[in-house]
Amino acid sequence: GLIFLQYFDEEIEIGETSYNLKKFNTFQLINGVDPTYAFGSSYVEFYNDNLFLATSEGKITFTKNLNLKKLIFKEIESNFKKIVKYDKFYDYNDLTVKDLFIFRNKLYLSYSNLVNEGCYNTSILVADLNFNFLKFKKFFEPKDCVKKNNPDLEFNAVQSGGRMFQFKENKILFTTGDYRYRKLAQDLNSTFGKILEIDLENGDYKIVSYGHRNPQGLYYDKDKNYIISTEHGPMGGDEININFEPSKNIKNFGWPLASYGEHYSIKEGKDKPINIKKYEKYPLYKSHKKYGFEEPKKYFVPSIGISQLIKVDSNQNETFFITSMKAKTIFKFKFDDQLNIIDESKFLIDERVRDIIKVNDNKIVMFLENTPSLAILEKR
Repeated sequence: GLIFLQYFDEEIEIGETSYNLKKFNTFQLINGVDPTYAFGSSYVEFYNDNLFLATSEGKITFTKNLNLKKLIFKEIESNFKKIVKYDKFYDYNDLTVKDLFIFRNKLYLSYSNLVNEGCYNTSILVADLNFNFLKFKKFFEPKDCVKKNNPDLEFNAVQSGGRMFQFKENKILFTTGDYRYRKLAQDLNSTFGKILEIDLENGDYKIVSYGHRNPQGLYYDKDKNYIISTEHGPMGGDEININFEPSKNIKNFGWPLASYGEHYSIKEGKDKPINIKKYEKYPLYKSHKKYGFEEPKKYFVPSIGISQLIKVDSNQNETFFITSMKAKTIFKFKFDDQLNIIDESKFLIDERVRDIIKVNDNKIVMFLENTPSLAILEKR
């Protein structure tokens, strides 16, 4: 299992609300989703009074008591390594678990899947929730994959999506990135660069929206029928996107034709041959709406390394916490009934926030991946 020891306890303010912030550190995690910056990565989920934690290499643990100074997570044995067999997954690299989701007593795990030699996608495993043993099987495994030597001559498994969230009628939403083979985000025959609707009974899927680079934050409001998602831009251009009435028609959010960021290679100069060619293919227009795409509700230049989001509580129906990795900050956004931003505030958490979940209206749990640590925010 895993042991987290409390090392921080302070009162903080986020906007006009007071919280108690506690941090719990572990020395037992050494593998991160982004090996350049993350010294340990995990995803968290709360289900039936248990806090579950899935590490980046596929270890599933849980604990019941969050009110102690030592949090002890018990590991659940599984057949994960018998399904995800390729050695590189267990190295310190960007091929990892991408999210944890529990629904109707089934545990879903998204991960970097090796389809064939040098060709990857983001797939989902499922197991009946059993505290003695998790017998995983493949639930959603797209046929298409991105080769490391794809025509764009770039590959990045960090840019892979993987977020899951409950949707309507026995379905879930699932995000996928483009793995930096950019043109796939505009290809309706590809599963890459999309938000998908997946049927939990048979694994069939439909495209809900496309033109996404790397959506890593996801929430569906069933009462008001909208999806709010967050998405990593390139160099600048992180986005908050809202999809109203998502089943009405398939929305296009513009990547890689429109973005408020720039290609990373721009640092070498826009007149360089590599950039002339890249901007001819992927121009990154500085408007979405002008070219027929959905405009982001908000964008960030420079990028904040945007990650997961939660609706804060039942009494503030349009108030969200949106977390970040590069900025190491929690952003609080208030929206009006038309989901226009009417107020925002922020708090420096001083670590990369990989994941955030709501336990109840007063308690929030985050995973911080620099130390690495669990953080518990409790409203005062």
